[in-house]
Amino acid sequence: MNDIHARIYANLIAALGKGDDPTRWPSAWKVEKEPYQPLHVDVLECSTEHVTIALAHYYKQNGDLVPDPDMQVRFYPKHKMAEALTFQNSFGYHEVYDVQDGVRLVNMNTKRQLNAFLAEWSRNLKSQFWDVNIK
Repeated sequence: MNDIHARIYANLIAALGKGDDPTRWPSAWKVEKEPYQPLHVDVLECSTEHVTIALAHYYKQNGDLVPDPDMQVRFYPKHKMAEALTFQNSFGYHEVYDVQDGVRLVNMNTKRQLNAFLAEWSRNLKSQFWDVNIK
């Protein structure tokens, strides 16, 4: 699989452990395996065309839970592809798509950066949670 969106999709399907049909996933769950930080998953939107989820690890700071990283990811089940929509950590917030004056704009630089991060993170998650050798 050379396409980054297909790799992200395949890695996350494996890492999240809820089956290969995102339209059938529960509304929220947590993936846990010692010694790794739990991964929190929330389905934000679900339709026949796409499923949008939030993924986050949390740490405690001054008694509060802080998500880092925190991403929104959209799955396209019919095409077996997924893409990053947003990224947030303690240093800032980034989004791929923006709407200005009713026009949907794409920040291509942010899109490349967030999908590159998500490809690596999804690969790591798959490896950590399922002990598989990823290529």
